[in-house]
Amino acid sequence: MAVHQLKIYKNEFFVHYRLIAEPDKEDKSMSSDKVFFRAVADRGRCCGYGLCASICPEVYKLDADGLVYFEDDKVTPELEEAAREGAEACPAEAIWLEEIEA
Repeated sequence: MAVHQLKIYKNEFFVHYRLIAEPDKEDKSMSSDKVFFRAVADRGRCCGYGLCASICPEVYKLDADGLVYFEDDKVTPELEEAAREGAEACPAEAIWLEEIEA
């Protein structure tokens, strides 16, 4: 895998670095089948920064206490990139995407 991009998220308490890697173009071991994901959150780790919801409000919602929740945890292929960016922006690393069978 080659490093494709480095994203830096800053707020007043944290600087969060995340390497974004993509498979090399020559890697033929990757299947062409569609992969689907669901969003998962550890609400006990959520600090309510709201970066996830500001990046991908279609997937991430904030309750009255400012903690993340999902109306539907399934991430459509169209929203996968934004949902992944929202999860990666979380300073508490309380959100991630899990692969599910279609």
